[in-house]
Amino acid sequence: MPTLSVRGRLILILATMGAVAILVTVIPFFTTTSMLNQLPTGVGDPNRAFAGYALLADTLRGEESAVTRYALSGDERFLEPYSTGAAAEPGLYDRMNSDAVGNPGIGSAIVTLKAAVDEWRARYADPTIAAVRAGRPGEAGSSESINAGETLFDAVRAGLTDLERAMTGPPPELAAQVAELSGVRTEFFFAAVALLALALLLSAVFVTRWVSRPLARLVKTARRVEDGEDVAFPAMRRDEIGDLAAALERMRRGMRSGQQTARAAATRAETANAAKSEFLANMSHEIRTPMNGVIGMIGLLLDTELDEDQRHYAETVRASGESLLDLLNDILDFSKIEAGSVELEALDFDLRSLLDDFAAMPAQRAHDKGLEFICAAAPDVPARLAGDPGRLRQVLLNLAGNALKFTHQGEISVRAGLVGETEADVVLRFSVKDTGIGIAPEMQARMFEKFTQADASTTRRYGGTGLGLAISKRLVELMGGEIGLNSVEGHGSEFWFTVRLAKQAESGHPAIPAADLRGARILVVDDNATNREVLTAQLRAWGVRSEEVADGQSALLVLGHARDANDPFAAAIIDMQMPDMDGSDVARAIKADATLAHTRLILMTSLGQRGDARQMEEIGFSAYLMKPARQSDLFDSLSAVLAGSPVSRGARHIVTRHAAREMRRGAVRILLAEDNLTNQQVALGILKKLGLRADAVGNGAEAVRALETVPYDLVLMDVQMPEMDGLEATARIRDPRSAVLHHGIPIIAMTAHAMQDDRDRCLKAGMDDYVTKPISPEALAAALDRWLPREEPALTAPRQAARPPAGPVVPAPDQAAASETPVFDAAGMMERLSGDQELARIVVDGFLEDAPRLVEALRGALEAGDAAGAIRGAHTIRGASATVGGEALRAAAWELEKAGTAGDFKAVAAGLPGLESELGRLRDAMFRFSEDLRREPAGVV
Repeated sequence: MPTLSVRGRLILILATMGAVAILVTVIPFFTTTSMLNQLPTGVGDPNRAFAGYALLADTLRGEESAVTRYALSGDERFLEPYSTGAAAEPGLYDRMNSDAVGNPGIGSAIVTLKAAVDEWRARYADPTIAAVRAGRPGEAGSSESINAGETLFDAVRAGLTDLERAMTGPPPELAAQVAELSGVRTEFFFAAVALLALALLLSAVFVTRWVSRPLARLVKTARRVEDGEDVAFPAMRRDEIGDLAAALERMRRGMRSGQQTARAAATRAETANAAKSEFLANMSHEIRTPMNGVIGMIGLLLDTELDEDQRHYAETVRASGESLLDLLNDILDFSKIEAGSVELEALDFDLRSLLDDFAAMPAQRAHDKGLEFICAAAPDVPARLAGDPGRLRQVLLNLAGNALKFTHQGEISVRAGLVGETEADVVLRFSVKDTGIGIAPEMQARMFEKFTQADASTTRRYGGTGLGLAISKRLVELMGGEIGLNSVEGHGSEFWFTVRLAKQAESGHPAIPAADLRGARILVVDDNATNREVLTAQLRAWGVRSEEVADGQSALLVLGHARDANDPFAAAIIDMQMPDMDGSDVARAIKADATLAHTRLILMTSLGQRGDARQMEEIGFSAYLMKPARQSDLFDSLSAVLAGSPVSRGARHIVTRHAAREMRRGAVRILLAEDNLTNQQVALGILKKLGLRADAVGNGAEAVRALETVPYDLVLMDVQMPEMDGLEATARIRDPRSAVLHHGIPIIAMTAHAMQDDRDRCLKAGMDDYVTKPISPEALAAALDRWLPREEPALTAPRQAARPPAGPVVPAPDQAAASETPVFDAAGMMERLSGDQELARIVVDGFLEDAPRLVEALRGALEAGDAAGAIRGAHTIRGASATVGGEALRAAAWELEKAGTAGDFKAVAAGLPGLESELGRLRDAMFRFSEDLRREPAGVV
């Protein structure tokens, strides 16, 4: 038997496991089904039996009607059906018994029915006929006699009903057999699902055994050879990995050979190294393709209904597959770098969006370990840059992953700062600092060498290949920078690197086009059946009409047939790595045919493969995605491609996953309705940090007018506002007779009231959700994530980094010991502002300017006798002071608001001087805080 390749082994494993599971379950399943089908039903000849039943029922009812009419009239003609029916009954009973062979329940029902008929005839029918014939018609036709007959005939009707019920179902002894066989069949169905899941789990185990273990042995041997040991690479099975082991062994022997000169030996070593790297790059598709299929299919399986054990098994398979893919990525990435085959992209991207996307995964892992995770760019760092965002993100993930691995308590911070800037480009410095175990001085010089970790115990305890830092070093150098570290053993480490990136031309970033994919016809071209299945399943879920082919020639034929049938494909999703014709060859052939050139093309390429987006754009691709692609990235890329025009040469229109995510985020429009300037500034600042933009209005009437002209996606609505409050504005928006463009737009209430009845009032008015004031970034992000359309990944609120320079609480001098209510909770304000000093300066300055006006408005409402204005004024002061952390002022304003609500405006007027005094103390504390902020460097702490 010939030796199978790695790909063949994986296919054989999956096929064998699946076949065994199917055979074990399908055969018993169909056996029980056959047994169910062979069970006898109610009667032997259903049509004949039901006809006999109908004739018997009509005969008995005719007899009953004949006797009743004869009793009332005395006319012998009415009695004829009774006589005829009585004569025919015995034959009808015999017929029913012969038709119901095999169903004793019917025979029993016939006996019961006959007994009821005999009793009715003996006790009512025959006496009634005799009475009339004897000249006593009044006695026979009385209501009492007829009612007695009806009561007796009710037993006959019940007997007919029982007989009909016995005919329509199987005999009672057969019902238990049916139930038992049905239960057995159901158990076999669930056994099939469990066995299939077990088959996938065993497949993953075999994949790990057959692929990762040999590779790990090769890595270990390669490290020993690099250290100068004279050890041979182990002989392995005859497949791609065995060929790799043999090639490495030949390379080692060549390097050890002392028969050639040093120059020739060096040449052979370089050649062998290049051959090794090229071989690894070539085999990556063979390994990654089935792995992508396994991960993709497990992802589809996890979207189905699974019990707890099944979901655990499926998640284990996915985690194992992703771990194996990470290991392959490191080895193959480093091989490509060594072979000099890595070329950097030059794509436009938004640095802050990149940092937000990057931070999502390590932030969650840090949270799970109880660590603080901080990620921020200094305010002077430009956001719109051009370069290779994928490689930059890869370096950041490598460094952040190391920090998470070796940090058990404390924090991890990722910073981006500006080092230098010209009109054309910038030099940025990134740092990843942790409070972990640190690195000994003697090991720091070797940390960026391949297969190097701090010591052997590090590998045993924490795992890893020792390639991450070496790969990061090479990538940073390719991006025109350098990398280094500062560390003290036992006190954490700081890894830093610099990169040079180009600036984008100043232009607005386009929002993603809103194309409706439903009904669109899309062709999937991929030589791997599992990848095709995963893609078509996603497309079907979006209402797409999809077809799939396995190679380029078939794709051209199918495109031509669709064109001739006047139902052309709108787009084609094409795999890059295919035999005979790869993705670029297929694209060139499509664009060379004038009748097919209008087809939009989306390239899907495996990670680590050649896939220069610029070259693909030149060929004619409209979008370029890496496998495995997020469903949201694929959806948005298809939307952008189908909504736009075909790619034109010479212009940068190609859609990448980075561009799709930025366009998706830029497409969201939010309307903020808030009358208080301080609260407005805070809400807008939080939204900006979430990567969202918003327009602000001062009351509900302005919000309604704005919604009549602009198609917003969501409204943040303050409840208490002048002119028109949030509840009335919501009613106007929901009214189908109003001129609002979108009556069902999500509305999130912003209220200082946290009681359940206040929340219920907001929801009853038509609002969809609510957040309480003072607004926290986490609560607002969570609410937006529930209601914003198609936002993936979920919004992540910025984490607080460090405390502000001023003390966290500044108490009043005369109340510091007597009261627990602080004058100024600076720490709380900075937490709500995510540590943004620049935003804090704006908010503090705005409050200091606006607060005196608010107090004067309250005073004016009191002097004018405006009760509603006075209550609203106290409420506004309370909300603004809560936002900035003025706890004592908030408490004073709350007392005035409660007094005004109770109608005690004398108490409001009496408490106004105390409110002004608290405002003075808060103003002094905030002045000191603001001065401290101005002495600190601007940025996010």
